[in-house]
Amino acid sequence: DQPAIMVHPDNPLADEAEIDIHMLSGQRLLLPMHDHSLYERMDQLFETNGLSLPNTHSYSYLVCRSMVAENLGISLTTMHTHRFGSSDLRYIPVTNRHRPWRIRMYWTKNKDFTEDELVFKEFIEEFYHKDTKETNGNI
Repeated sequence: DQPAIMVHPDNPLADEAEIDIHMLSGQRLLLPMHDHSLYERMDQLFETNGLSLPNTHSYSYLVCRSMVAENLGISLTTMHTHRFGSSDLRYIPVTNRHRPWRIRMYWTKNKDFTEDELVFKEFIEEFYHKDTKETNGNI
């Protein structure tokens, strides 16, 4: 996956093709929850670029999306989240020297899937299918 920002169309950054992490200075950033793996990845992204992750509040994805829709800040997210986002928001990739962020799914080989689990597994495989071509079949 690719790190990204989610912005309101009226934000000055909304028309950028790609965002350098340094361009976020002075912006009100909405971060994922501290216990979410995305928070750790964002922290690494800032650290890799010689920056400290801003000391700000953390919210769930839905709260961040609602706040961005009200033009109350910029949310750090990933490009895949735009598939479920609002069409009136902008999702702009963040320059990341360590691309891509791999997404993995694990399961126990000897355990039978329930019908719901099988549907979910197939959905995930199809959802990220284009990425599997780039990563030799690893999701």
